[in-house]
Amino acid sequence: MAELRRTQRQLSRRIPGSHGYEQAKTKLNRLYCKTTYMRRENVHQVTRQLVDTYGEIKIMPRFSLSRGIAVCPAQLEVLGEFFGLKF
Repeated sequence: MAELRRTQRQLSRRIPGSHGYEQAKTKLNRLYCKTTYMRRENVHQVTRQLVDTYGEIKIMPRFSLSRGIAVCPAQLEVLGEFFGLKF
Protein backbone atom coordinates (compact mmCIF):
# COMPACT_ATOMS: atom_id res chain seq x y z
CA MET A 1 0.00 0.00 0.00
CA ALA A 2 2.89 2.37 0.65
CA GLU A 3 4.16 1.72 -2.86
CA LEU A 4 0.71 2.45 -4.25
CA ARG A 5 0.54 5.79 -2.42
CA ARG A 6 4.04 6.71 -3.56
CA THR A 7 3.28 5.86 -7.18
CA GLN A 8 0.04 7.88 -7.10
CA ARG A 9 2.00 10.87 -5.79
CA GLN A 10 4.59 10.45 -8.53
CA LEU A 11 1.86 10.34 -11.17
CA SER A 12 0.29 13.53 -9.83
CA ARG A 13 3.62 15.35 -10.21
CA ARG A 14 4.08 14.35 -13.85
CA ILE A 15 2.95 16.43 -16.79
CA PRO A 16 -0.05 14.77 -18.50
CA GLY A 17 0.88 13.44 -21.92
CA SER A 18 4.62 13.19 -21.21
CA HIS A 19 6.65 9.99 -21.39
CA GLY A 20 7.18 10.00 -17.61
CA TYR A 21 3.44 10.37 -17.06
CA GLU A 22 2.74 7.33 -19.23
CA GLN A 23 5.38 5.29 -17.39
CA ALA A 24 3.99 6.24 -13.98
CA LYS A 25 0.46 5.46 -15.18
CA THR A 26 1.56 2.02 -16.39
CA LYS A 27 3.28 1.32 -13.07
CA LEU A 28 0.18 2.42 -11.15
CA ASN A 29 -2.06 0.17 -13.26
CA ARG A 30 0.24 -2.79 -12.54
CA LEU A 31 0.00 -2.09 -8.82
CA TYR A 32 -3.80 -1.89 -9.01
CA CYS A 33 -3.88 -5.29 -10.72
CA LYS A 34 -1.50 -6.72 -8.14
CA THR A 35 -3.61 -5.53 -5.18
CA THR A 36 -6.79 -6.80 -6.84
CA TYR A 37 -5.22 -10.22 -7.28
CA MET A 38 -3.93 -10.25 -3.68
CA ARG A 39 -7.38 -9.41 -2.28
CA ARG A 40 -9.10 -12.00 -4.46
CA GLU A 41 -6.56 -14.65 -3.48
CA ASN A 42 -6.99 -13.80 0.21
CA VAL A 43 -10.78 -14.21 -0.01
CA HIS A 44 -10.28 -17.56 -1.73
CA GLN A 45 -7.85 -18.79 0.92
CA VAL A 46 -10.07 -17.75 3.82
CA THR A 47 -13.24 -19.25 2.35
CA ARG A 48 -11.42 -22.45 1.42
CA GLN A 49 -10.14 -22.76 4.99
CA LEU A 50 -13.68 -22.28 6.34
CA VAL A 51 -15.08 -24.92 3.98
CA ASP A 52 -12.35 -27.39 4.91
CA THR A 53 -12.68 -26.75 8.66
CA TYR A 54 -16.44 -26.67 9.28
CA GLY A 55 -19.23 -28.98 8.19
CA GLU A 56 -21.97 -26.39 8.47
CA ILE A 57 -21.76 -22.60 8.18
CA LYS A 58 -24.38 -20.01 9.11
CA ILE A 59 -24.18 -16.79 7.12
CA MET A 60 -25.39 -13.49 8.58
CA PRO A 61 -27.37 -11.04 6.42
CA ARG A 62 -25.16 -9.03 4.06
CA PHE A 63 -26.03 -5.62 5.52
CA SER A 64 -24.15 -6.48 8.69
CA LEU A 65 -20.96 -7.45 6.89
CA SER A 66 -18.18 -5.05 6.05
CA ARG A 67 -17.41 -4.34 2.43
CA GLY A 68 -14.27 -6.48 2.47
CA ILE A 69 -16.12 -9.56 3.69
CA ALA A 70 -19.23 -9.11 1.55
CA VAL A 71 -17.70 -11.26 -1.21
CA CYS A 72 -17.17 -14.21 1.12
CA PRO A 73 -20.77 -15.51 1.27
CA ALA A 74 -20.92 -15.90 -2.50
CA GLN A 75 -17.53 -17.59 -2.52
CA LEU A 76 -18.60 -19.85 0.36
CA GLU A 77 -21.74 -20.90 -1.50
CA VAL A 78 -19.75 -21.88 -4.57
CA LEU A 79 -17.14 -23.82 -2.63
CA GLY A 80 -19.79 -25.31 -0.34
CA GLU A 81 -21.79 -26.70 -3.23
CA PHE A 82 -18.66 -28.15 -4.76
CA PHE A 83 -17.56 -29.87 -1.54
CA GLY A 84 -21.04 -30.73 -0.21
CA LEU A 85 -21.17 -28.23 2.66
CA LYS A 86 -24.47 -27.41 4.40
CA PHE A 87 -25.65 -23.81 4.87
